[in-house]
Amino acid sequence: MLKLILFITCMTTALSSLAQDSVLTTIRKESLSPFTTEAKYIMLTGGLLTLASLPRESEAIGKDAAKNKPLGTYSKYGDYMGQLVPNILYAGGMWIHSKFSDNTDSRRRALFMTKVTAYSSALTTIIKYSVREQRPDHSARNSFPSGHTTTAFAFAAVVGIEHEWYYAVPAYALAGFVGYSRMNDNKHYLDDVVAGATIGMAYAYGISKVNKGESTSASFMVPTPDMKGMMLAYGKNF
Repeated sequence: MLKLILFITCMTTALSSLAQDSVLTTIRKESLSPFTTEAKYIMLTGGLLTLASLPRESEAIGKDAAKNKPLGTYSKYGDYMGQLVPNILYAGGMWIHSKFSDNTDSRRRALFMTKVTAYSSALTTIIKYSVREQRPDHSARNSFPSGHTTTAFAFAAVVGIEHEWYYAVPAYALAGFVGYSRMNDNKHYLDDVVAGATIGMAYAYGISKVNKGESTSASFMVPTPDMKGMMLAYGKNF
């Protein structure tokens, strides 16, 4: 219930702050930001790393984590932290601070965290239930990408953008712990974790660029009309 209340509050604040652009135009820009801004390089790099970690027979990091479980029972904290806990605490804390202090930066940061978390979670969920990959423990068919890792790295990236490095380092350490805990618990493969981290970070940097007015072009792969192949598409806003 607390998650729902904070999320609705922050989203209400977000909609009330839209001045020049319509809601739909803003949603379109922000939802495409990982492909239309410099964040596309994060998506490209993360995509290549995801592909590189796909040969699961020879991939050692995830297999070793699942077999030896080096985190032991501490992995449960990674599970908790991957369920939007740091994201909600940050957004809720910043929103409350803005209400008591009338601090516009805190209000903007609450909105920023909410948007990044919402968009990245939405894309991860869409991919999950489109690909329907079986988890390594065979518990479900929603392995790729890791949702816990997506939200954890979305949180870390926002902190890294908005605050000094000494806040960013523990935030990224927490995100890395969340991702590793998912392999430790045999819930995800390494490529699931890499893809989730990529989506979370790309949305943070993409939406940050959109808010600064950078959203001019996009290039991405789409299916051909006959659905038998892929083609490179390019778009530009004027």
